[in-house]
Amino acid sequence: MLAAAVVLVAALHAWGAAGAGLKFPPLPLLPPTAFTADAGDGRAYLRWNLQIEDDRVVGWKVVRVGADGVRPGTHSAPLQPISDLLRDPHYVVRGLANGTRYTFAAVGVLADGTTTPPSNTASVVPRATGTATVTRLRRRDSITVGEFKDLDLSSSATKVVFPDGQELIYDNFRPIDWKTVDGEHLIYPKQFGNGLDIGKFDKRGLPMVIPPGGLKQERITVDGTSWLLLPPDARAASSAEQTQRQVITGEKPGYTGATVPLYYQDAQFGTSHPFITDPMTLPKHPAHQNRWLEPQVDGDRVTFHYWLTLRMMGYTGWQCVLVWETWWPIERERGWIESSQPTGAGPARHGTVYHGLARLVEVQMPGGWKLGYQVMLNDGFGPGGSRIGVVSYNTGFRKPGCEVVDYGSAENRQVFFQHAKPPRTGYRYHMDMDCLQSSPLIFYDWDAAPNRKAGCITITARSLYYHCSQGSSSYVEQGADGVWPNLAWDLGAAGTRTAVDTVEYLHAAEPAQPLPQRYLNARFEAYGNVSRRMGVQNELCGISMNAAAPGQDEDLTAYAQKQIERMNKDRSANAHCIYFTFWNTSPLIVDPRYLLDETFDCNSAIKAMCDTFHKADISVGYWLRPELERHSIAAVLSDTIPTAESYYGYNSGKRPDIVKILHEQGMPLLRQNQHWIRRQADGSWPADTPYQWIPMSFASEWWDRVMWPSLQMSAQLGFDFIELDGGFAGLQGVDYSPMLAGNADSALPCQPFAWRMFRTFHLLDLRLVGECTVGWKGGTLEIVGEGDQYRSWMFSLGIFSVGWVKPEHPIVDDPRTLTQLFQLYNNLRQDMGDHAVRRFARDFYSRHRAPDWVELKDLRRLEPVTVTVKTADSPVGGKPDKVDADHPATFTVTPWTWGDAVWHYDDGTSVVYPAYDKQAIP
Repeated sequence: MLAAAVVLVAALHAWGAAGAGLKFPPLPLLPPTAFTADAGDGRAYLRWNLQIEDDRVVGWKVVRVGADGVRPGTHSAPLQPISDLLRDPHYVVRGLANGTRYTFAAVGVLADGTTTPPSNTASVVPRATGTATVTRLRRRDSITVGEFKDLDLSSSATKVVFPDGQELIYDNFRPIDWKTVDGEHLIYPKQFGNGLDIGKFDKRGLPMVIPPGGLKQERITVDGTSWLLLPPDARAASSAEQTQRQVITGEKPGYTGATVPLYYQDAQFGTSHPFITDPMTLPKHPAHQNRWLEPQVDGDRVTFHYWLTLRMMGYTGWQCVLVWETWWPIERERGWIESSQPTGAGPARHGTVYHGLARLVEVQMPGGWKLGYQVMLNDGFGPGGSRIGVVSYNTGFRKPGCEVVDYGSAENRQVFFQHAKPPRTGYRYHMDMDCLQSSPLIFYDWDAAPNRKAGCITITARSLYYHCSQGSSSYVEQGADGVWPNLAWDLGAAGTRTAVDTVEYLHAAEPAQPLPQRYLNARFEAYGNVSRRMGVQNELCGISMNAAAPGQDEDLTAYAQKQIERMNKDRSANAHCIYFTFWNTSPLIVDPRYLLDETFDCNSAIKAMCDTFHKADISVGYWLRPELERHSIAAVLSDTIPTAESYYGYNSGKRPDIVKILHEQGMPLLRQNQHWIRRQADGSWPADTPYQWIPMSFASEWWDRVMWPSLQMSAQLGFDFIELDGGFAGLQGVDYSPMLAGNADSALPCQPFAWRMFRTFHLLDLRLVGECTVGWKGGTLEIVGEGDQYRSWMFSLGIFSVGWVKPEHPIVDDPRTLTQLFQLYNNLRQDMGDHAVRRFARDFYSRHRAPDWVELKDLRRLEPVTVTVKTADSPVGGKPDKVDADHPATFTVTPWTWGDAVWHYDDGTSVVYPAYDKQAIP
C-alpha cells in the first residue's frame, strides 16, 4: 500500500485547498485472529491467522495469559512472552505439565518492536495422548467400508489407527475411509475425481467452475466452416491455455470481430470429476509424477505428505503443488452449562457428545505462480459411505430461508433443496452467501434405519481467513454416492508452505437430544466461535428497526424527536435507520472535511440528532454499500456525471447535495486514484459486475483514505449501527489491483481484507444489520417464505432480521411463533408482528446479554404438514434461488414446538425466556 503521505497528497490534489491542514487518522492496529490451541503430551500446538491485510506486522510472539484471562483486543491482564519473534503463525509450546490448564494468545510485532493487542485466547490442558499407529497396506489387500465390499487398493494405501480407536485410510492421495469410535464408516470410499485439487481463477480473479463432463459448448457455421464457441467465462479464463485461436470476421451475432478460441480444454477434460474451479491439478495418469511420501507421526497426530503434478503456464511436468494434511482426534460436548449439579460438584455441561477428526491442510505452490489459486477438497460423507437418508439443515438469504436438503433422491436436486446453483460458484464481485464465513456450520443428520444407527455429522472450519465456498451436493448422475461439501478456499501465497485451514469433522452416534436441540447446540458453538476468534460482532443492534429519512430542509433534531414519538407509541422498536441522506453513504464523493472534522457543515447537526436518539434509548444507523462504487466506469472517469440523479442512492443524498457535486465535478478522488478499482489480471477494467457498478479493491488505499476515516467519523458523530448492503462476509476470489499497481508481489486473497472491514466495525462498536447474511451472533436479514413457519427452530443467533416478508406472514403474524423466534435471540427489521410480543422482547434483551447456548424446554413434535414451494428469484443480483417452474419443491414437515427457553452462559449462569403463555404482557 502507498504511504499515508502519498495518500494525503493525492487527496489534496483532488480537492485543492479544501484539504489543507487536515490529518488522516492512522489505521488501527488490529490483533491476530483465530488463535487456537490443541493439547499434546506435555505440549500445546498453537496456530493463528496471518495478517496480510496489515503490512506493518512483521511477525508474532506467543504470550501466556495470566490467571484472570484477557479480553481480546486489550492488555488488561498480565502477558508473559514465551517465544522469540516468529515469522510463521504457528508454535509448539513444550515442557508443559500434563493435567494443568494453560492459556495463551498471540500478538503481532511491528518493525519498531511495538505490538498489536493480543488475539483471542485459547486454553489447553496437556495430557498423555498416546501414539497413532501407521500401517502401509499391501496392494493385494482390499477393504470393506459400510455397504462397499472388497475394494481394491493401490500401492500407497495407508491405514492410521488413532489412540481413541478411530481409523483413517488414505489411498490415491485422499481419505477413503473414516471409521469412528462407534464403528460407523462415514466417508464415501470410491474415487470420484481427485481428493484435492488446485484451481485457477479467470482474469477477473473469480472462480470459473467446470461442471462434470466439461464446459457446455456450442458450434456455429460461418461460410461453410464449423466453429466451436465457448461461454464468456471460458473465453475470459482460457488465455493462458489456448492452443488454437482464430479471428472470425464479418457479422455474426454476438461475435463480430471477436477473437474466439477454437476450443478450451481443462486439465481434467474427459475424466469424471465434480464441479471444480478451472483445474491445474491433473488426473491420475502414469505420465504425471504424483508422489506419495511416508507419513510422519507426532503422538496422536499424523501428517500425510504428497505432491500433485500441475498443468501451469503451458507446462505439465516438473512442477507440483506440495500438500501436507495433518489429522488428529478431537472430542466435543456441545450444549449448555449449569451453574451447579445437585451434588454440589460444580459446573456441568449438558449436551451431545461428538467424536471426530481435525484436518489441517497446508500447501506450497511454485513461487513463480502469481495469479492466485483455489484449494478444493473432494470428499463424500454419509453413514456407510452413502447419502441415503442424509438430510442437511442450514439457513440463508433465500426464500424460504430454511434450507433443508434430503439427499436420498435418485436425481441431483443440488444444494439447499430449492436451489439450482452448482457448488463452488459465487456472486461474481458481490459478497458471497454460500461460504463458511456467512454460514460457518455444515450440519448433516440421519434417522435410524434397518441395519443403521441414527446420527449426525458437523463440519466446521477454524481459521476462516480465506474465502471458503461451501455447497453440499450429491453426484448420483456421475455414479458417486455420498454428500459432498465441496469446500474451496481462495488463496494468493506461493513459494512457501501455507496453512489453508483446519477443518473439524465431528460425529455423534445415536444422539440423545432431539434434532432442534442438537442443531442449536452446534449452531451456537460454531457461530459463537466466529465472533470470539475473529473479533467481530456478537450482539444485536436492537430488537426491531424502523426506517425513514429527514426532509431536505428538515431540522435533524426535530426529525429525531418526531421519530422517537412515533417509535414510543408502543415501545416495540429501539433502532432507527436513515438510508441515503448523509454523506457517509457516499464518502468517496464528498469534501474530505466531512470525514475528518466533527464540526464541518452538517456534522454538528448529525451529532445532535444522534444524541437525541440516544437520550430516548434508541440506536441510530445508516445504509452502506462497501464493496462497490455505484456508477459505471465511463461515468466515474468523466469530469462530470450529468445523469447522477438516475440512481436513487445519489438523488436521496441531501447532506450535502450529492447529485449537485457529481454534476459539477464527478468523482475527482477516484479519477486521481484509479488503482483503487479492482482491475482484471491484464489491467483492464472489471467486467460483468453486479448491478453494473464498480468493484473496489479492499486492499488499496481506498480503505485507508476513504472508508476507515468515514467509519471513524460516523462512530464519533454517534451512529450505532450500519445497514450493510451486500454484507455476506465471504468476499470471493483474489484481487489483482495491488499487484498491478506495484504494491504487492502477487494477487491478494480478498477475504482477509473483508475481515478487516468487519473487525473495524466491531472495533468502533458500529454494529451491523446486514441486508444480507453477516452470520455470527449479530443482526442480519433473512427472507422468509413458504414453509419457514414450520421450522422456526432453525432461525437463531440474530439471523432473522425480517425485512421483505409480508407483515401477515405466519412466522411473524402468529404471536407464539414470534415469541419462539425471540427466544432464540432474533430481531425484526421493520414494524411487524405482535407489538406486545416485541415489547416483551425489547425489555428482555435490554436486561440480558446475548446467550451462549439456548435450551428448549418441553420440546415436542406436532402433526405433519405438506408444503409446496413456488418458483421465485433471489433479491441478490437477480440470481435464481429455486428449482425451475416445472419442478416445484414439495415436502412434508413435522413441526417442532417448545415452551420456555433457557439462555445459558459460559460462566454457568442462566435466565429463562418464558413461553408466550407465561409472559406478563399487558
